Amino acid sequence: FDGVVMCVGQEAFQGRMLHTSQYRGQASFQGQRVLVVGAGQASGTDVAQDLSFGAKQVLLSVRRGLILLPRFLGGRPNAEWFERNIWS
Repeated sequence: FDGVVMCVGQEAFQGRMLHTSQYRGQASFQGQRVLVVGAGQASGTDVAQDLSFGAKQVLLSVRRGLILLPRFLGGRPNAEWFERNIWS
């Protein structure tokens, strides 16, 4: 993968590795334990959320702590919800 960090011990890993650009859906991950590395540009979080509906376990590994917010709160985009309920 172009621009992907290689990890110590990665060559010994027996499972499947793919970049989010190659992800086509959760079907092939049903019942499996999955590690999603990185949450950049929302693609990692989108994939982790999609996998959560069928995988046995989904772990999201990130460099620093982060706060995950849903895109919609109360049926409205979260920015609109925050504007009505927090910032006004």
